[in-house]
Amino acid sequence: MKTKIAGIIIVLALTTITGMGLLLVPFVSGEDALFTKEDHFISMVAKLDSTYNKDIESNIVDVALRAKRNAEYNEFKSEIDTIKKHLMFKRDSLQNRRKYKEAQALGDSIMSYDPILTDKYNELSDKYSSSNIPDEEINRMVANIKDTLTLEKYYEKMVSSKLDQKYAYSDFVVKRINRQDTMPFVFGGVVLILIGLIYLLYELQIISLNKIAIYGVVALLFAGFVAFMTKNVVEGIQKPVRFLEVSEQRDNVVKERLGLIRDAQKAYKSANPKGSYAPNFGTLTNWLKNGQVQIVKNVAGVNDTVAVYDTVRVAAFEHVFPKEKYGNVIVDSLRYVPFSGGVEFNMTTSMIKKARAEVAVLEVGTKKINYLEDVALENFDKKAIIKIGSMQEPTLNGNWGE
Repeated sequence: MKTKIAGIIIVLALTTITGMGLLLVPFVSGEDALFTKEDHFISMVAKLDSTYNKDIESNIVDVALRAKRNAEYNEFKSEIDTIKKHLMFKRDSLQNRRKYKEAQALGDSIMSYDPILTDKYNELSDKYSSSNIPDEEINRMVANIKDTLTLEKYYEKMVSSKLDQKYAYSDFVVKRINRQDTMPFVFGGVVLILIGLIYLLYELQIISLNKIAIYGVVALLFAGFVAFMTKNVVEGIQKPVRFLEVSEQRDNVVKERLGLIRDAQKAYKSANPKGSYAPNFGTLTNWLKNGQVQIVKNVAGVNDTVAVYDTVRVAAFEHVFPKEKYGNVIVDSLRYVPFSGGVEFNMTTSMIKKARAEVAVLEVGTKKINYLEDVALENFDKKAIIKIGSMQEPTLNGNWGE
């Protein structure tokens, strides 16, 4: 009798402990996640830490190197511009005196500086490429950046950009959440506990053998109910995580589309004698399909010992979106917001006064809800926008922190 009781206790203990262990797995195996006080999910803490280091070591260092390149290039370009202005003044003077051949020669001389600038830009791009910078210099730059852009400040900058709202580090809350599928653990745990309980009741002769089947069915139904309720609770935690994963992916696709529009508008503005942007997608699309761009090209033959430059016209689309760099760009799709079901980007252009001169401005964007509506959380800011450019400043940067 004692042996039988001991066996019952062992079986009951094993099933109960195993069942409790399975039930506890989803609640003890979570990960730290960062939320705002308004309960906006931001990111997993581990991912943010990794992103911080990766972003500094690649993107932010590259930005610093590009700033050095641009400073040196602008200094060189300023000297060239001074020479070109002097030559243009002499050319205009010759034209006024109807010395057209001499004026044409000076015009050709002026244009010869454009490829010089291009070569200098490429030279400096190579010089300040991170792949050509010694590791010691890169490490020193990373250390200097981390001194000024601490992890806390990085959080603030990244979250403020993502949610289009100013946040301080004190506004963040760390919560523990679980991203795995909890249903098998909950269901298995409840079933094991109920099996142990039914076995105990049977051994104590509280229920008979023919009633075990009935109790078993009831137990399974109860286990299913508990698992269902637990799944709903856990999904309430997991939904922000899934939203972030989808929103990040879609944000990147939309940013890429806005980048294509920006490149097209910059090329249009350069080719437009008025120096303005295309006022709408119809004009921009038509120019890309049918327009041409004038470029300076080296037309020297293989036997020539010196470079020979000439002005040639090429198709706008091929110039703006070379296949080797952009792949297959569909011009007619540029106007549409990805994942929106056909919503078009809002495009606004104008000319504004800046430093006593008229400059062109452009703004292209859309509300984020247009491409996140099917996955958006209840507290998602439906007024949040993603855009490039500004109607107040002559910039084409994106509002996500470019």
